[in-house]
Amino acid sequence: MLTLLFMQIAQASEPCSRVAKVNNQEILIDLNSNQKGEGLRNYLEKDPISSMYLEKYRKGNEFHWYDAAIGTVGAALVAAGILANLDSKQRMATIISGSSLIAANFLISYTLKHGNEKNLNRAIEEYNKRNNPQINIGPLSYKNTQNIVAHKKIVFSKSWSF
Repeated sequence: MLTLLFMQIAQASEPCSRVAKVNNQEILIDLNSNQKGEGLRNYLEKDPISSMYLEKYRKGNEFHWYDAAIGTVGAALVAAGILANLDSKQRMATIISGSSLIAANFLISYTLKHGNEKNLNRAIEEYNKRNNPQINIGPLSYKNTQNIVAHKKIVFSKSWSF
């Protein structure tokens, strides 16, 4: 069940699935995982306030080396707990601390990235207040991705044939 849940979360954050409509034309919001928001740059640069929010959004999505370092340390602690010749209390403490470090790092990073989506929405809102053509966000915008996992249904079935 956890694997299915994490697969749904991973699919929810697919960068290339988000589209916006401008003049009845669909435009990809994220050109790839390294260029989030770049599909709208031509429009959002027309307005200085929306351009500022777009830059905040881009900076919030940059790679942070400390995320990778904390994840690596957590994985090393788990591996050391499993592979090292320690007594059972030390082994469990090492495994639990490594797992906790990985989980905390994931939750904090995911929360920050999810909160950063507000900057992109704010950029689009500011642009739409003062400029034409209007940008209409597709169904996978920030407001709709908050409960995307709840909208997915998992169905288990078994068919018998003799």
